Amino acid sequence: MSLEELKAEVSLTAEEIQNMEPEEIRSIGKYGRMAMDYMKSTDPGRLNHLIPSGQHREIFMEADKAAYNRMDEIEAQLRSQEPRSTNGDYLELVQYENRIRGIAEEIVLTEIVYQRR
Repeated sequence: MSLEELKAEVSLTAEEIQNMEPEEIRSIGKYGRMAMDYMKSTDPGRLNHLIPSGQHREIFMEADKAAYNRMDEIEAQLRSQEPRSTNGDYLELVQYENRIRGIAEEIVLTEIVYQRR
């Protein structure tokens, strides 16, 4: 097999990546998809290599699982450091939960999702 034939076989276009089966994309999860989009924008050659071999699914599913586990850890830690007030109304509770979730997600994006794989 020549080098050109090998490149043609391995290289996927952005359209081909977008046309991946919906079930395959759903099984990767939210943070796995974000990690895949990050790899698509920063290292498309690596993604093009992983997709035909099928390794991408395992890598991004693991990233998704690690992200959710880390989110749970961070949220628990933040709640213990700063307990919510018991006399607040419903909107204050929602604001508190959204703030905790936002902080945890920013940390997870930096630590796990936006990392080179």
